[in-house]
Amino acid sequence: MPIHKVPVVHKFGIISHSQRLELQERLLRQSLEQTVSTHRMQTVTRNPLEVTEGFIHQYNDATDYREKERLDDKARKMLLRIRRRTGLKDGGTGDHVNLPMAWSELAMLAQCRGKIQEECLEVLITSLDQVPLSTHHIPSLFFLAETTLYWLRTDAINQPFLRTAELKLLKMGQLTFTRLLYHQLVGNLEGQAEFKNRLVTYLDGFSDCQEAYSPYPGAHLALRFISEVGRIIIGSQAVDPGELKEGDQKPTPHQKTPLPRAPTREQTFTSVGQTSAGVHDVSPTLWHALDVWRCVNNNSPGLTQALHGLAECGMGLANESWLDGVCAINIVSEAARRNVRALRTLQDLARGVDPNVAPTPPPPEEFHSFELDLSEAADSASTLGSLKSE
Repeated sequence: MPIHKVPVVHKFGIISHSQRLELQERLLRQSLEQTVSTHRMQTVTRNPLEVTEGFIHQYNDATDYREKERLDDKARKMLLRIRRRTGLKDGGTGDHVNLPMAWSELAMLAQCRGKIQEECLEVLITSLDQVPLSTHHIPSLFFLAETTLYWLRTDAINQPFLRTAELKLLKMGQLTFTRLLYHQLVGNLEGQAEFKNRLVTYLDGFSDCQEAYSPYPGAHLALRFISEVGRIIIGSQAVDPGELKEGDQKPTPHQKTPLPRAPTREQTFTSVGQTSAGVHDVSPTLWHALDVWRCVNNNSPGLTQALHGLAECGMGLANESWLDGVCAINIVSEAARRNVRALRTLQDLARGVDPNVAPTPPPPEEFHSFELDLSEAADSASTLGSLKSE
């Protein structure tokens, strides 16, 4: 009798429960390994016009002429891309505008030596001068403030002469600290403990640099403005060792704090703690200057009273805070660009004349009458005609 062998075939539906779990685990493991290998094969594509520290080092270390031209052309394309992001033509507003990103990229690109550095500072100055005020800009403003202080203390102060880029850096720093002063006055800097602690480290010993700028009144005033506003912002802010970054030390009265490394863009968007901050008392002249600007900007009917109050307080400007005086002059200057009456008031205050007192008319002998004598002109014409006829 023949023997027939029946093949045993294992079907998926009749395997045991343990075998099914083992099969599922094996399939899951294989799927995970394939996914990981696929991600490893994919290369990360970066925008070629994105500002990076590697490009900055490559730009500054380039020695070949052709390589310098290629990198300079790429840097200018980066600057054009950032200019559009700042929205200079649209007043800093629009869907394409990203000011925190643009300011941080401009600060990084300004580390490139040469003319590109001055162009980046010019874009920063224009942007800081025209964009609307917003609390979303506070982290970026602190980043620019720390960058300005770092550059002034490490690079600019060591130069044997005052450079154009240094003047633009001081102007950019003055505009940055002016915006921070506004946010301090309205109470928007309350709770910014981490930013203030870092600013304490950068401001420690910064006032000692003022002596180097004493021969240059404009630069000296900008440096004093930065130092004074920084002192108002930090106030009595105590430096918490837990809030400082690694390598930073708490400043002491008898020892200067070692200068920390330049701030990175990521440090400006970190979370902040909460603390109380004092509000700077505004002088009467600054109050009336703000009132004049409000009336001029909004076409309010109270401009006459605002100018009268500014004239009364402006005559005693020398007895008030010099910082408030600088801010008041800048505000009135902006109003004078739009209104002739504000311009005349500013000119009278600059000459030391009370605008509220009507000037006395000059005596009659001081008036000079100009008579037009046509006799000489007629003689000259007849002489010229005779010469032509001859």
